[in-house]
Amino acid sequence: MKKGFLAVLLLSVALLTGCAAEQKLKINADFSSAVDMDMYTTSQEEEAIMQSLSDMGMTENITSYADLMEGMEFTYRGAQMVNGVLNNIYTSKDTMSAQETKASFLELSMERAVYDISGQVESAENQVEGVTDNDINDMEFFYMTITYPFAVGKANGAIQADGYTVKYDIKALQQQKANRLYAVSKSALAAADKITIRGAKDKKAYRRAITLQVGAQSAITTFTINGRQQTSNRFSTNQDGKYKVVVQSATGLTRQMSFCIDKQKPTTNIKNKKTYKKAVRITFKDKISGVKKATLNGKKIKSGKKVKKNGNYTLKIYDKAGNVKKIKFTIKK
Repeated sequence: MKKGFLAVLLLSVALLTGCAAEQKLKINADFSSAVDMDMYTTSQEEEAIMQSLSDMGMTENITSYADLMEGMEFTYRGAQMVNGVLNNIYTSKDTMSAQETKASFLELSMERAVYDISGQVESAENQVEGVTDNDINDMEFFYMTITYPFAVGKANGAIQADGYTVKYDIKALQQQKANRLYAVSKSALAAADKITIRGAKDKKAYRRAITLQVGAQSAITTFTINGRQQTSNRFSTNQDGKYKVVVQSATGLTRQMSFCIDKQKPTTNIKNKKTYKKAVRITFKDKISGVKKATLNGKKIKSGKKVKKNGNYTLKIYDKAGNVKKIKFTIKK
């Protein structure tokens, strides 16, 4: 069974034990990869886990914690002191094809790599809910060590001596509210960085669905819509509303823009096909994109215009997205 990168099942075990884990990923030049997962648990933690699983009726045909780990393709490889406490170490080895490796990342090339960690951590925590109150903060440590097929110039982890490997402290990154791991090659950093946002123009109003695609010469480290972190570099919406976009790159570059989707016509106090027996004061508004202009019998007017003369009138109100409200009314005093 291919476990993939940050597999939910493996992380669930780590959260259950509350001890420590390290996942090592070595990405080859063709983007295939080898994955090692090391789990660190004390004998006391193993006994507690087995008791919890027994209480839930999940230990049938399992006589020990080692049996449990073996069933998940983990091999016992000895004991090691961790912060003065003896821990048993269990290791699982797997491989991923180039397609599987690339599918695990938001972006992976010979110049940059970006991986979303928010969904996997949240899913794993949800999976063990009710078994324990532990979350990733209760672990002794949780590291991701990734060897990239390019020389790393910048990353939000510790670049190792070989220049290709980065060790990420997932626990610390979660505490910092970071939701992405990233690494950028030295060659990409040497080029002038530029953030691109395609699919919408700044301060523009639309009356159709919008799909944004963001990118950078280095790597996108933060992408928010109305303050909410996005888990990919692509965002699509068809909902009316105002949208503020903030994008940051690995070099510290920030770009902001805003747009709105407005498929609703402006509103007015004047009723269509109504005959008024006295003067009227015309008011109008548009709550999303705003009013671009309004005309009365072809002449521009402003909201609050008072009309006294008898006659037939055509009111047209245009918003900035291109919606038009057309009203015909009569004044007959």
